[in-house]
Amino acid sequence: MSETSPASPAAAASNERVRLTIDGREIEVPVGTTIWEAARALGIHIPALCHDPRFRPVGVCRLCVVDVGGRVLAASCVRPAEAGMKVTATSPALDQHRKVLTALLMSDQPDEPAAPRPEGSQLRALADR
Repeated sequence: MSETSPASPAAAASNERVRLTIDGREIEVPVGTTIWEAARALGIHIPALCHDPRFRPVGVCRLCVVDVGGRVLAASCVRPAEAGMKVTATSPALDQHRKVLTALLMSDQPDEPAAPRPEGSQLRALADR
């Protein structure tokens, strides 16, 4: 069974669509939709610290990486979905990759934040997993 999904406003303006598979689930999205957006439409959570819907994604935190079958992992927040693409968003190897990245990011954080945020810290939440 495949699903269809709206995407970002820019992608939604396109009439062309692509079909891809993420973690074994097929979805059809407008051309220009990122893998991160397509996964989110399927209810698949891909962590990302640098993603803010108010800004254009930049892919710098690298926590959102997924396996697209290439030589290197791809940042899902900036990689457009492609027709026929088979994406692995969750796996033990990706979990380990994200765990190491989180530990590296946490090593540069103070034990106690100077001004705690009411909504909490996404990085600390990832580290506590």
